Amino acid sequence: MPRLAFPLRTVRVALLTCGELPEKLLENHGDLLSIYRRWLRNSLPRHSGTQLVMHGFDVAGMRFPEDSALAKCDAVMIAGSPADAGSDEAWTKRLVSFVQHVSEEHPQIKMYGICFGHQIVNRALGGTVQRNAQGWELGRTTVHTTDVGRLLFGVDKMEIQQVHQDHVPLSSLSSSLTPGSSIYSLGRTDNTDNHGLVKFHSHSLNLADSNLHADRAASQLSKHIHIMTIQGHPEFYDTLVTDIKREVHGMSSNVVESSERHSGEQGTFKNDGVNVIGKAFWRMFGC
Repeated sequence: MPRLAFPLRTVRVALLTCGELPEKLLENHGDLLSIYRRWLRNSLPRHSGTQLVMHGFDVAGMRFPEDSALAKCDAVMIAGSPADAGSDEAWTKRLVSFVQHVSEEHPQIKMYGICFGHQIVNRALGGTVQRNAQGWELGRTTVHTTDVGRLLFGVDKMEIQQVHQDHVPLSSLSSSLTPGSSIYSLGRTDNTDNHGLVKFHSHSLNLADSNLHADRAASQLSKHIHIMTIQGHPEFYDTLVTDIKREVHGMSSNVVESSERHSGEQGTFKNDGVNVIGKAFWRMFGC
């Protein structure tokens, strides 16, 4: 009789949702919880012996995880949102305080921010959310990785979906990005210099160590990650972003088709949300 294979462990993620997709997009693509869950399950390496359990919390509706729930979490992930991450709305300010609380009082939990979540975490670290004078980044975009980003992602550049016009300039984080700090930039695009941050638990990591440039560099570094953020949307895919362009941004079919050809959507670009960024998420847990 063949032996049945069971997951050896469970990684539990609390997804903090900060708004939802418009109704028409919900009909075609599902809610954010299902989109994020699908992204991480598709990114999970086969035969990893790991399973994902993800629960959603509507923090825009002031539904935050209690400390008793956090005690069972391996990661807290803050989703994207059309809201303003720099606003003084009550729930936004509480979310910034919540990020600080979790990082200080629950250091065993990994914090992960995407787009709006990236900006919220950056704000909690002392950054300033601003409207980008260069305008929207919308659709597939090339992100050039920094030295640390190259170590963690294993690539010099990656193509992922973008839906944002706000950003957190690295200059606003100058007090955190000092030599000897445990916080590093991960990547940039042509019009946005901060496309992700990573904060390591250890201040003593020697990123110049030659051992970190071997094939297992990402695995060696990833286990020390405390916080990681990504400005883009690794969980989004072509058809969803095409619908966002039409339904949310009011772009006509001709404009959408033209922008997709210009951005390389016809085949020049590839989406690294699953194969690069998603797998980098799982390496934090040794997968």
